Amino acid sequence: MAERNSQRVWKAVIATAVGLAVIALVWGALRYRSSWVTRLLPAAETPATAETGAAPATTAEIYFADAEYTKLVAERRPVAAAETPEERTRLLVAELLAGPEASTLSPTLPPRARLLSVFVRDGVAMLNFDKNLQSKRFGTTGELFALNSLYETVTANVDGVDAVFVLIEGNAYPTLAGGGGHVASGFPLYGELGRYVYGPSRESPE
Repeated sequence: MAERNSQRVWKAVIATAVGLAVIALVWGALRYRSSWVTRLLPAAETPATAETGAAPATTAEIYFADAEYTKLVAERRPVAAAETPEERTRLLVAELLAGPEASTLSPTLPPRARLLSVFVRDGVAMLNFDKNLQSKRFGTTGELFALNSLYETVTANVDGVDAVFVLIEGNAYPTLAGGGGHVASGFPLYGELGRYVYGPSRESPE
């Protein structure tokens, strides 16, 4: 009798163990299937990815010289949105350095020049360029257009900025050509220097 009861107990234990094993296998299979389905879903369908993406572009007015270097003309083009005045200024100057898109306009900055850093304080955007900005081809007209295009492009498109100060590798020089230039540039520029500036919707006077 005792032996028969012992066999019944072992059978119950074995049946319970088998049942638990089956439950574990089913639960594991369901978890694996859920994980597998999640990995197969397109990334675009997940909320985190759907909320990310490129910032929308804004329209900016980038000022270049006309073909005869007689006046500045604003060329409208899209510029990526920016969160800070410094970032906005850097994007605008990059467009100016890239040159005009219209064949009727002329560049105002040396193509090899690079903007090293930007710092905005008290309404003044300090633009720190490398030495390639000191082009030997600059004459009086070239210096005027370089300074005025920077001033107009930045102040027309960056809220709260009403002046630019051009530095070269952290130093202020008497002129863009160094010590032997023609137009003083060693101070913040609060207005254009000796030129009229026309926006894209304005005509030059006769």
